[in-house]
Amino acid sequence: MCHHTSDRSQRNAVARAEPGGAGSGRCVPVRTSGPTRAAKGLNIEPPDDGRAHAAHARSEGSVAEIEGAAVPERLLITRTTTGDGVCLVILAGEVDLDGSGHLRDVLLSSVESAPGTVVDFGEVGFLDSSGINVLISAHRAAESRGVFFRLAAPRDAVERVLRLVGVDALIPCYPSVEQALTA
Repeated sequence: MCHHTSDRSQRNAVARAEPGGAGSGRCVPVRTSGPTRAAKGLNIEPPDDGRAHAAHARSEGSVAEIEGAAVPERLLITRTTTGDGVCLVILAGEVDLDGSGHLRDVLLSSVESAPGTVVDFGEVGFLDSSGINVLISAHRAAESRGVFFRLAAPRDAVERVLRLVGVDALIPCYPSVEQALTA
C-alpha cells in the first residue's frame, strides 16, 4: 500500500483547451517553469517551457510529441529521463478511456526503451478501469523485458482504486517519486 505525504506542490505544467481551432477539444501544454515537482533535487532534465510544443500543436493541427504531450481533454502526459536512463512519466488530470490509448503507447514505449519506468500519479485525481488495464499491460511488458515498472505518489482517491482492485499488490507503489526512483 502506498502512503504519501500531504505535501503537494503546485503543478508546473499547465494545459488548456484550444476551442475551435485545429486542435479543438485537445489540451496542449502552455507553460512549465523550472524542474517539475518530481524532478526537484534529482538529475532530471525538465521539458522546455511548453510554448514551442503548444505552437507546433496548433500549427500542425495535432498534439505535441511525447515530451509535454497532451491527450484529449483531461490528461497531460510528460515524459522525461533521469541521468541513469530511467523513464519518468508524469501524469496530470484524469486517467480514463479518452486518454488510456495514448498513455498505453507512452508507457509501452518507455518500458521498451528504458532500464526502468516510474509513473508519477501525484497530479492524477481519477483513475478508471481502462487506466488500470494500461498499468497492468505496462507492468507485464516490463516483467517480460526484465526492467522495473513502478508507481509513485498517488493521491488518496487513486490509491483507494489501486488498493481496491489489487494493483498495489501487483505493481510496486511508492509514496514519492524520489523513493520510487531509488528503490
